[in-house]
Amino acid sequence: MLAVIGFNSVPAAVLGELESAGRLPRLAHLRREATEVTLATPARSFPAGVFPTSWSGIPLRDHGIHYPFMWDAAGQRVRYLDSFPSPTMLWDRVSEAGGRVLVVDPYEGGPSNAAGLTVSGWQFANRVVLRPASCPSGAYREWQRRLTPARRAEEVFGQPSERTLRQLARTLVAAPQRVADLVTAALPEVSPDLLVADFPSVHLAGHQLWDPASVVPGIAPESVSELRNALHEIVVEADTALGRIIDALPVGSDIVVFSPLGMDADTSRGDVFGPMLAAVLDSATLTGASVGGSWRLRAAIPTSLRARVASALPDSVAVALASRLELRGTDWSQTRAFAVPSDTSGLIRFNVIGRERDGIVAPGDTAALAAEIASGLSSFVFEDGSPVVAAIDVVADSFGGGEGSGLLPDLVVHWSSVPTRRGEVLHSPTFGTIRRDGAGSGRSGNHTADAWALVAATSGRAQRQTGDVVDIAATALSRFGLTSAGATLIEPM
Repeated sequence: MLAVIGFNSVPAAVLGELESAGRLPRLAHLRREATEVTLATPARSFPAGVFPTSWSGIPLRDHGIHYPFMWDAAGQRVRYLDSFPSPTMLWDRVSEAGGRVLVVDPYEGGPSNAAGLTVSGWQFANRVVLRPASCPSGAYREWQRRLTPARRAEEVFGQPSERTLRQLARTLVAAPQRVADLVTAALPEVSPDLLVADFPSVHLAGHQLWDPASVVPGIAPESVSELRNALHEIVVEADTALGRIIDALPVGSDIVVFSPLGMDADTSRGDVFGPMLAAVLDSATLTGASVGGSWRLRAAIPTSLRARVASALPDSVAVALASRLELRGTDWSQTRAFAVPSDTSGLIRFNVIGRERDGIVAPGDTAALAAEIASGLSSFVFEDGSPVVAAIDVVADSFGGGEGSGLLPDLVVHWSSVPTRRGEVLHSPTFGTIRRDGAGSGRSGNHTADAWALVAATSGRAQRQTGDVVDIAATALSRFGLTSAGATLIEPM
């Protein structure tokens, strides 16, 4: 049997601190006994793209799924990711090849028809990344009846409150043991050839609890300490749950524990990115402007109210409405390039004739447009004179040429490593000044490209020290004679 377990987006600093304090005994044991592999990952440019890549074994350039909300060129609008073709996940391919699987909460793993048991939204329900679902279809409710129902843990962009962060922390602290409860109970009933389990609580906690002081005005230092300690406790609980799962595995099982990306302080300036780009494209002066577009709505309407509205709607309706809010009111006859929804980095799409429904930029003019944008955005500095933008990459140079590359943006803007803060001022000698009025996304932590795997094999040799996130799926697929773009991390003896 093979167990693939995601220790999802664990912050390297927290991991080191807790391991040094002896609070992560199972991970520490694995690190001593297993082979540690550093993984290449698309996370620097497309953090959300690592999940469909890791779970399918298909490179990002070939599937193109890079964020929950993506640009639809034919419709000239943003849509939720279920409007786009999804890559076949490794557990479905294993099932098609005759294997049985037990799959619990793969982050952004999507629906499944695999033989055995697959459950999503078990540790907590989230309308965007962990919608409640199962195969067989009635299994989700049956297991909730046998164990306990899941709570919801929604992430609403905008100003968080101390109260909402505390509520979220309580849900996330309890989440890791829920996956261990389900896996240990279901293993003897399902008798799987492949186990896939994930700890998304670590991921969401890193986003929301990294530094509450940076996003909640006036929060007391003792409250900051309590919430930060909750992040540590969630990682500790995930380590304990990991140990319970490993102890329940059949003797001789192979184990791969991995994190496809890391977490650190948030550096994204996504809330002011649109006005910055518009000023560059229009050669306009910002004159103290602040957030625009959907970010203005997020800043104007309290997150608690938006959360209540969203919770009253079916999940599919809520995400469709969120999609509609992006880029609403854009005059496409005058828009040469635009910012599309993103996470850590800023993403820019060109409005190209023959590709976008309402394109106005000739394909031969895109290189000049990219240079114009790069020059303009690079002129922005912080109050101390240091640059706001660290680098701007042309996506076609790194991710072009694949079947899914048409879904990707054209430019990726990498922000400075300086953590974001409320009220910071960004200035360009050409385009003027812009001030960040609110808390942006409300996240205080965001992703890094720190990806790794720990491989403990009894059926073969795990000798490589470097690999790629596509190798996670390849390790499982190869056991069933299935090929993929990656290479197995466990070589048969």
